[in-house]
Amino acid sequence: MSVMKLVNGATEIVFDPDFGYKIPDINKVEHHRTGSGKLFSFKFYFKKKWTIPLRGLPKSDADQINTWWENIDAIEFYPDLIYNAATKYNITIVSRTRPLDSYFGLHWEVYFNGKLELEEH
Repeated sequence: MSVMKLVNGATEIVFDPDFGYKIPDINKVEHHRTGSGKLFSFKFYFKKKWTIPLRGLPKSDADQINTWWENIDAIEFYPDLIYNAATKYNITIVSRTRPLDSYFGLHWEVYFNGKLELEEH
């Protein structure tokens, strides 16, 4: 279990991810082979990218996250407030579609589901 936080200025959103969140890395690697057959690999950059499913986020938090996505705002992301609260990343929401757009539960338009795709910059 993990507790995460997004911060932009004075606005903070603390949430628990749903099951199945991923932390893949983005690596740009090129391989070149010399005439003698020796292989050289070059790593150009290394970024972290998170895919975080969310369920039951309150409307006010969902609206704020969707606004950050629409404005392409730079956000501070704290991926683990329980075991390593000091670790933070500067990220942007890079979801292709609106991150939180479906309703959750019986009280529609109160709680939202969705998937956040965050990328370090």
